[in-house]
Amino acid sequence: MTFSVRIVKILQFSFLVAFTNLLFTNLSIGQQLSFFDSLDIAKERIYGARYAEGIALLEKMEKSHQDDENIIRLKAQGLYWSKDLERTIAYLEKAIQRLPESLEIKRDYARILFENGSYTKSRQLLNIYLDRYPEDPESNLLLAKMAYWEGQSPSKAKAYLNKILDIYPDNPDALALKEEIDLMTSPSIALNTAYITDSQPLQGIISSLKFNSYQSAFLQPSLLAEARFYSPDQQTSYFQLSNKTHIIKSGTEILLNAGLFRASWATTISPLGGVTIRQKTFYDLYLSAGAERGFYLFTLASLDTEVLPLSYSASFGREISESWTGKLSFRQDNFSDDNYVRTSSVWLLFPILNQISIRLDIGYAFMMAESKENRFELVEPITGLSSQTEIGTVFPGIFNPYFTPQNEFRNSALAKIDIKLSPKFNMSFNNNIGVYAIIDNPNFIFYGVDQDQANGSGPIPGSPFGNPNNPVLPPITGEDQIGADDLFKVFVPTRYYPLDLRSRINWNISKKTSFSLEYIYLRTIFFDGHNANATLKFTL
Repeated sequence: MTFSVRIVKILQFSFLVAFTNLLFTNLSIGQQLSFFDSLDIAKERIYGARYAEGIALLEKMEKSHQDDENIIRLKAQGLYWSKDLERTIAYLEKAIQRLPESLEIKRDYARILFENGSYTKSRQLLNIYLDRYPEDPESNLLLAKMAYWEGQSPSKAKAYLNKILDIYPDNPDALALKEEIDLMTSPSIALNTAYITDSQPLQGIISSLKFNSYQSAFLQPSLLAEARFYSPDQQTSYFQLSNKTHIIKSGTEILLNAGLFRASWATTISPLGGVTIRQKTFYDLYLSAGAERGFYLFTLASLDTEVLPLSYSASFGREISESWTGKLSFRQDNFSDDNYVRTSSVWLLFPILNQISIRLDIGYAFMMAESKENRFELVEPITGLSSQTEIGTVFPGIFNPYFTPQNEFRNSALAKIDIKLSPKFNMSFNNNIGVYAIIDNPNFIFYGVDQDQANGSGPIPGSPFGNPNNPVLPPITGEDQIGADDLFKVFVPTRYYPLDLRSRINWNISKKTSFSLEYIYLRTIFFDGHNANATLKFTL
C-alpha cells in the first residue's frame, strides 16, 4: 500500500470518528434540552394551577429520572398546592428514603410540615439542614417562629433571629418577628384609677398598679397592688400574685392567684386565692371552670362587715370571632352565714355590619338569679307612731351585708359597636338594655295592729300570714311607737328596666404605650351607679 493511500484511509477513519462523536454529542445535548424544556413546561403548568397536567408530565419524566431532585421537589410542590397533603407527605417520605443525602428535599418537607403544625418533625429536618448550612435565613426563621408559637422562652426564638440579622441586618421577616416578640413578651406596667358612685349611696376611688411578665407559655406571672378609698373613711388594700400557664398543644390555660386583703373595719389580714381552668374545644369554643375566695364590696353594709364569699363558676362559649359570639354561664357565691346566691345567664351576638372601620353586633341576653335566704333588713332605728301611720306604709330597708335577689329574671337586647377611628384610636360601645325584667322585691310594710296583737299574740292582718278577718284596732295606750314586730317583710313581684351601658376609647400613643378611658352606667333594681376609669399601660 502506497503512502498516499494510507493517508487517505487515516483521514477517512478520523472523519468517521469525529462524525460519530459529533452525532452522540448533539443527541446528548438534544436530550438535555428536551429534559429541561419538559421541566419548564411542568413548572409552568403547576404555577398556573394546572396541577394534574403538571404532575402527569413529571411522572412521565420520573420513569427515566427517578432520583432527579428537580423532578421530586417540583412534583411535591404540585401535590401540596393541589391540597393533597396525605399524598404529598407519603411521596416526600419515600423520596427521602431513596435520597437521604438530599438536604433541599428535607427542607421542602420541613416547610410543609411547619405550615401544617407538625413542629417536632419539621424542627428535626431543619436542624439537619442547619448542620450543613447554619446561617440559612429561611431555616432559622422557621425555627424562630416555632419556638415563639410553642411558647418557649423568647430568648430562644431571638437566638435564631440573631443568626439571620448578624449577616442580613435588613431582613424584613426577621426584623418584623423580633419586633412582635419584643412587644408581646416584654414586661408591662398598667396604672388604673377609677371613681365609682351609686344611689345607695356608695362612693369610692380605686387605684391599682399591675405588673405583667412573660418568661414562657408556662410561666406568665403578674403582680397586682390595689387600694380603695370609700366615703366617708373606709379603706381597703389588696395584693395579689398570679400566674398563667398556657399548654399550647392541648389548648389549656390555667390561671392561679393568691393574695392578701385588708379592710380598715377588720382586725385581720385575710388570705384569698383561686384557680381557673380554660379549655379550648371545637370551633374556638372554650369551656371554663373556676373556684375562688374573693372580697365583696358592693353594698354599704359590706363596708362595715368583712364579706369574703367562696365562688364557683363555669362557662362555655366564645367571646372573639368573625362570626357569632356567645356564652352560657353559671356562678354560685357561698357566704359564711350558710347562704348562697346563684346566677345563670346566656347571651348571643351576631354581626350585622362588619367593615374595616366599623363592626356592629346585635343579640339577646337572659339572666336568672336566686338566693337561699334573703338578707334584706330594716333600717334602724324605726321612727313613727302607729296612730299616725297609714296601713300599707313601706319602711326603708337595706341589704345586709350583700344583695340577695329572689326569683329574678332578666331579658335584654344587646348591641355592640366597635369603631376604628385611625390606626391609633378606636372606640367601643357595649349596651345591655333590659326589655323585660321581674324580681320578687322585698318591702317592710306596716299593716296596723289587730285584736290578737293588741292582746299580745297573733299575726298582723294583710301580712302573708295574717288573718284578714281580724278587725284592725287602734293601738293600746302606751304602745303607740312602731317596733320591728309591727312590720312584715313582703315580697312584691316588681317589673323594672335594667341597663348596663359601657363606652370605651383607646389611644395607642406608641407601640409601647397606650391609654384608655371607660365609662359605665348601671341601673339595677337595687341602685343606679356610675363608674369612670382611666388606664395607662407601658411596655418596658
